[in-house]
Parts: sequence; C-alpha cells; structure tokens
Amino acid sequence: MNRIMNVFRSYSKNLLFVLLVASPLCAINAIITIIKTPLLQQELFQNWVSLFFYKFIITYPLALFFVAIAKKIMTRFS
Repeated sequence: MNRIMNVFRSYSKNLLFVLLVASPLCAINAIITIIKTPLLQQELFQNWVSLFFYKFIITYPLALFFVAIAKKIMTRFS
C-alpha cells in the first residue's frame, strides 16, 4: 500500500505541474485564435470556453508525456 501511495504522490506532482503549465497556455492560445478569427468574436465567452477545453484536451496529455521525457533526460545529465 505504501508503494502505491508513493507512486500516486510522485504522479500527483507531475499532474499538478502540467496542469499549472497547460492551463495558461491553452487560455492564451484560445484568446489568440479568437482574435485572429473574426467569426469567433461574435459569441466571445462561449467560443473561448469551447476552444480552451478543446486545446486543453489535446495539450494536457501531450504535456504529461513530454514532461516525463524531459525529467528522464534531466536525471541522466545531472
């Protein structure tokens, strides 16, 4: 049971880190997309929320994958 808890603690730090990085990135990407697309400016908030979640669904798993790879690379070099 302790091993499971240790694995969960190590992954929870990664999940939180990626959440803190991916959320602002997705929000900014959604704003830029809305600014550059005049048709999306009509219903600003609704379009921003849908674009944010769409970008988040793509970005979050990719960020989890690349953060894990970056950590492995950093441990090899340090």
